[in-house]
Amino acid sequence: EEWNLIFNFLLGYPEVITNAIQHESTLNPSPQFLCSFLSQLSQKFSVYYRRTRILT
Repeated sequence: EEWNLIFNFLLGYPEVITNAIQHESTLNPSPQFLCSFLSQLSQKFSVYYRRTRILT
């Protein structure tokens, strides 16, 4: 699960920012990409945090 968080979310963050700034070939910002990414990241992190004891 840790690798899923790292590879699918954190390493893809620069691409998400680029997509949010420039959607396809237009110069119109599309913040829904960033909102969707952050929502998915928080859901995955919540599941991971629930399953893994971080603080003992």
